[in-house]
Amino acid sequence: MAQTLRELKFINYWLGGNSVTLQGLSHLLGPAAQHAKPLTIADLGCGGGDMLVLMANWAGNEKLPVRFTGVDANAYIISYAAQNTTAFPEVSYSNLNIFSDAFGGSNTM
Repeated sequence: MAQTLRELKFINYWLGGNSVTLQGLSHLLGPAAQHAKPLTIADLGCGGGDMLVLMANWAGNEKLPVRFTGVDANAYIISYAAQNTTAFPEVSYSNLNIFSDAFGGSNTM
């Protein structure tokens, strides 16, 4: 599983998925002055937490007060991601299936 998560990080970087997400955040959130309250951003199916690190770095550079939550149904993935992001106190995790009632929604789409 760890090797798969490392490969996913590589693929997301080289196929441009990371830059698309960061460009989207920049477009949606704009300058820090527009946000009086801290924001919370969730990464559903967070994998190894790589995107959370990139977003946390982006928010820090933009001086935006943002908290991040990584959500994944796999406990191993949550543990792996938490180990990879110990330097980012603004990142937390939830071991939860997004299709479960515990997530706050129904199982139908």
